[in-house]
Amino acid sequence: MPAVFENRNSDNAPGRYYIDSQCYDCGLCVDICPTIFKRNGKKRYSFVGAQPEQATHEKLCKEALETCPCGAIGDDGK
Repeated sequence: MPAVFENRNSDNAPGRYYIDSQCYDCGLCVDICPTIFKRNGKKRYSFVGAQPEQATHEKLCKEALETCPCGAIGDDGK
């Protein structure tokens, strides 16, 4: 199931990319792009700590979105 904007985690930085409540904290997105994706170890989920500002980070965000095993990463397109 794709990520749902209304179910995004509260820790997400405002902007295009987000991680929703489906996240079970596998850490794959953090491995792909630790500059953007962060972990909330206490609540056991990942979140978008900052929105991409460089083309390299944008590419890595798309890679993380496409490879997320639970489909928790979303892109609202704005």
